[in-house]
Amino acid sequence: MTNSTLLQPELRRICAALLGDEEGYDVLYESANAYYQLLFSLHAMDDLGGVHAWEGLMLPTGKAISPDEAARCIQDFWRTKKFIKGFFKAVLAAREKFPGTPLQVLYAGTGPFATLALPITTVFSPDEVQFTLLEVQPESYQMLQHTIDSFDLQAYVRELWLGDATTYHPGPPMQFHIILTETMAQALDREPQVAITRHLLPFLHPEGYLVPEAIIVRAGLINLSRAFSSRMEPEPPSPDTYLLELDEVFRVDRNLPDAGAFPEVTIDIPMDQVRDYPELHLLTSVHVFGSEHMKYWQSSLTTPKQIKHHPFDRSGVQQCSIRYVVAEHPGFTCTFIGAENLAAELDKKTDNRFLKLPLAFDPDLLAQDLATCDAVVWSQHFNTNDYEGDWQALALRSATGAPDAIIPIEIDTYQDTELLQSCPYFKAILEQFECPLDAVRLLSLAPGSHIKLHRDHGLSYEQGCFRLHIPILTDPGLDFIVADTRLDMKPGSCWYANFDLPHRLEHRGRSRRVHLVIDGRRNAWTDALFERAGYQFEAETTEPQYDNATKREMIRHLEAMDSEAARGIIRRLRAELEADADPVD
Repeated sequence: MTNSTLLQPELRRICAALLGDEEGYDVLYESANAYYQLLFSLHAMDDLGGVHAWEGLMLPTGKAISPDEAARCIQDFWRTKKFIKGFFKAVLAAREKFPGTPLQVLYAGTGPFATLALPITTVFSPDEVQFTLLEVQPESYQMLQHTIDSFDLQAYVRELWLGDATTYHPGPPMQFHIILTETMAQALDREPQVAITRHLLPFLHPEGYLVPEAIIVRAGLINLSRAFSSRMEPEPPSPDTYLLELDEVFRVDRNLPDAGAFPEVTIDIPMDQVRDYPELHLLTSVHVFGSEHMKYWQSSLTTPKQIKHHPFDRSGVQQCSIRYVVAEHPGFTCTFIGAENLAAELDKKTDNRFLKLPLAFDPDLLAQDLATCDAVVWSQHFNTNDYEGDWQALALRSATGAPDAIIPIEIDTYQDTELLQSCPYFKAILEQFECPLDAVRLLSLAPGSHIKLHRDHGLSYEQGCFRLHIPILTDPGLDFIVADTRLDMKPGSCWYANFDLPHRLEHRGRSRRVHLVIDGRRNAWTDALFERAGYQFEAETTEPQYDNATKREMIRHLEAMDSEAARGIIRRLRAELEADADPVD
């Protein structure tokens, strides 16, 4: 009995559920997970351990995701269901429109499994549908060949082509009845969906179908706290309680122009609404085919992407000009209009959003110790919901003393790892800090990766703790954004940021980014360091709590600074000590 004889019944069982009308959570979850396990097992059995399954490929028009990332997309079960069911409906419609003709389907960006094509082979014969399969990632292409062989589907494949879909040209007079491509990410960011679609559209039959039929991106204002809390309620309220849709800014459909720059769209910010809906987002909806579509938050593809969180009513912002750009790092550019007060608002030093500290370290010595650490196995970052791509960590100080204990936790017994003892320069840097140190890690981010907008609640200097970044390796294509401001961090510099504020990171470059990240606790020595960097103590809104002995020590350090800011802190500390009936000696 052949492999395909054993596999086909299981494939048909799973695909029957994915093609059916049932959309209950349990059914979809079980079906998508079973589909993933079945396809993944093919390659485990064939021992494809040598495949570089973790690496994406940067193309002139965006990132081709890795085989591993493509495989894990199956587990986004609503996305899997809607694309498979929508494609199936497109095939039914095309068979009705082109009777008696084998349908020619062009599927661009198949990944390792041709996930959207396999269910069609359980319903239609090779005489009814033929596939032209395009894949640019060599490892995915190799796995795709094995998938086809495992299910004995060679008769369905007109052509299997390895290369960039934006350079593909079928031999004339070939016209496809259906063009299918799902090479997109949230808000059409980073991946080449737009470039692939506009290149392939000329090869679509005039009466053929594009799948997805339309991808629509709108601007919208959101109250995120309301949105998240509403999703926890047994009966979620209407979306208009947390979402205000604005104008459409971009659309991908069969009318997409095949050349030239896309137009800029200017949207008005409704100033009477910004207090209730303070976050400006891009909202993506995907119309796969017919009634099969995905609205906001139903999938990773349709999760709103924040453009800005800002007090619009104070900044003067009245409009936002938005344009989609096709490039190596595709995505939307946004320019705020009427922001005469915005620059002044953001340039105020009193908000203590970030500081470049008066410390400098040798980039070459940092790189030498990094080379030592690269001989050790790094761990994938634990917070998998907050990023896409490859984000790895290695601990130099950890709660257990192990280099793979990368999760920062609130304890008083952080320990140096043995690895730190092999890194003399890292060790010397840490010894300069005359304050309690907690977690110390190396964080590595691969090109094409994306750390989503998030907050690390409570991680700010005014709340008694801090996180410092010392860049070791960086890239000009890397955007580290804290509270809407890009930080230009050079190797060997040392930066503090208030990570209690919204922050995100986009790695649009070509080389790995590695930072030495130090978590510590505030004391008199760090107050002196931060004061030299321009930290505005009088702007703090949360008062750190110190015992009286620490307050007396702080006063002695501050008296040596001889600055107005230091004298102001001394006056406050003396008043607190007097109120406690514990006067300074």
